[in-house]
Amino acid sequence: MMVIFYILLCVLSIIKSFQILFFHRYIKRGYITCKEIFKGKKFLVIAIICFFAFGIVAFIENKSFETVRLLDLTGACVLVSLTDLKSKQIPDEIVFSLGMVQVCMILYEYGAGAVINILFCIFVFLITFLISYLSKGQMGMGDVKLLSVICLSLGILNTVWITILSLVLSLFAGLYLLIFHKKSIKTEMPFAPFVTISVIVNVILNYL
Repeated sequence: MMVIFYILLCVLSIIKSFQILFFHRYIKRGYITCKEIFKGKKFLVIAIICFFAFGIVAFIENKSFETVRLLDLTGACVLVSLTDLKSKQIPDEIVFSLGMVQVCMILYEYGAGAVINILFCIFVFLITFLISYLSKGQMGMGDVKLLSVICLSLGILNTVWITILSLVLSLFAGLYLLIFHKKSIKTEMPFAPFVTISVIVNVILNYL
């Protein structure tokens, strides 16, 4: 099990380093190729820092990845929120890499029990995809994928709670813009920041 623990820690650190550098260059320059991320020393340095940071947290938690998994999830949510605010897009590279490492960690934590989370993740994807299709893109595909990964990590009940809170927050934000900034009712708002706030609130209430 220790070998698997360290392998997973390495995978997590590499993916988190990729996410951070991808976000940094995406914000500065727009879309980039993944090959650019792996060039230079920054990738390795950040990966090593992540390895020790996540490793310390995991050892404090008696080699449990639960806190690390939640840190990874909230960190990635913050990154996609900032890209959504800037460009109204959620990069697949960050969401897919997040999903991949979350699958690895819940399999390590729950074993065969993780299948339930994976099945609910697929269910949430299908439901939100249908909502996106019927609403003619009012809910973007980036939001669909993000909510699916959140379900994978936190489960179906927490995801429902997060979705409802996100909708309430976006409603109040829309009313604020409509009343005080004279925005049109058709003004587009990024949804990921509200999802991120809801995830952080959920994690604080349920896990800390």
